[in-house]
Amino acid sequence: MASNLREFYEFKILIGNASVTTGAGATFINATIDEGIEDLYSICTINFEGSESFIDEAAIVDGTPIQIFVKSKELNFNYVYHFRVGKITVQQSTNSSFRYTIIGYTDFYHLFEPPTNFAFKGNSSQVFQNIADTYNLECEIDKTNDEQLWICSEQNLKEWLSYVASRGWRDETSGMFWCIDRHRCLLYKDINTLFGLPSTYTFAPGTGSATLDSKTMYYINSTVINKTIEENIQNNGYGGSDFNFNLLNYKLEETSAKKVKAYSNIININKEVSKGLKQSFHPFNVGNYHEHFYLSHDQNTRVLSTFSTYFSLVCQFFQPVRLGQIVNVVKNSLTNGNQKKSLNVKSMINHIQINFVESNVNMSVGLCTQGFNGISTETY
Repeated sequence: MASNLREFYEFKILIGNASVTTGAGATFINATIDEGIEDLYSICTINFEGSESFIDEAAIVDGTPIQIFVKSKELNFNYVYHFRVGKITVQQSTNSSFRYTIIGYTDFYHLFEPPTNFAFKGNSSQVFQNIADTYNLECEIDKTNDEQLWICSEQNLKEWLSYVASRGWRDETSGMFWCIDRHRCLLYKDINTLFGLPSTYTFAPGTGSATLDSKTMYYINSTVINKTIEENIQNNGYGGSDFNFNLLNYKLEETSAKKVKAYSNIININKEVSKGLKQSFHPFNVGNYHEHFYLSHDQNTRVLSTFSTYFSLVCQFFQPVRLGQIVNVVKNSLTNGNQKKSLNVKSMINHIQINFVESNVNMSVGLCTQGFNGISTETY
């Protein structure tokens, strides 16, 4: 069940100058916008039918601009999402009609090019601010304390920003991540700083729609996935020790990510094994790195891996939410006496999927958290 697309929204897709939703020569089937923090950038998928010559006549080729317009008739928002054609698939459906699937990527192709500056002196947050300024991107950036010379070596911009973020350091409990959302906003955030903020919205079971001044949104279905074991083993969730040889003082130095701030009374770390299972060795330290360079990588991966309980909420209406927002999820569960008990779970939005078809629209909101209830100040 979902809201009626044409009744509640004005909706249009242009690929180049060709409309695949309202123009002649194309019959719209469906479209999806998919974005996630782990995916780093947004993807759209558009399905429609047209003649065999439609693509040629519309001059649609690799890199052609895509614009998706969504305007609310009741709420005061008017969004335009920008993508570039990345893949075209054509399949004959009838003797005279062909089904087209076009996949587009965030209109920021510079991600796959070498960066303009191959070296940058400053904090990692200044690196991201410089990228936002250079390419005219909106940005939300947390200030870090990790000044050094950041050098790009045979990496494209996406690879370099991932490297910089993995070595970013704000404080002894920070967990840094980055992505570009569907609004072309560059995010570089500390997950612990975000979880220290009040919730922007509350998601509750129900069938209502959000209003401009409402802080409550509704979902009709939910799924919970716990990836604790996978995340903790692969991403240093249980901690460990790392070693590097410092050529400045000729000493073997040990670093260990020891502190994880808990935001739940039930965090997905077993204390018996949280003392550390892993040992690894880093390249020589020749003095070019910031003070916490080696520790930051282990700390970032460890902190982020503890947010391994995932929610997927299906909403009937297009909700004006964004990646990285902190929300409260009201979830009902049954007690031993078969009575309903409400859990309030503070979570972060880490994935959004918007589905458009001719008759309706719905939205799937993915969230991550450390556990199901309570706020704890304990560290692991």
